[in-house]
Amino acid sequence: MIILVYIGVVIAVAGLGGIIWCILEGLAVKKSGLSLGEAQPRLRKMATVNLASVCLAFLGMGVAAAGMILA
Repeated sequence: MIILVYIGVVIAVAGLGGIIWCILEGLAVKKSGLSLGEAQPRLRKMATVNLASVCLAFLGMGVAAAGMILA
């Protein structure tokens, strides 16, 4: 069951990578000085990626926890 822990960690790290991308993208949008209408499509994409990343990180931590419990 140790393989389950490793799989969970990889999934969680992928989710954290997505969250870091969202942070950097948000800073880039803020720094660019775009108007709300111009920035809105980028912010929508960022919100979608953020939600998916949080779900992925949560799923990865759940898989890792299940692997630790079963080990």
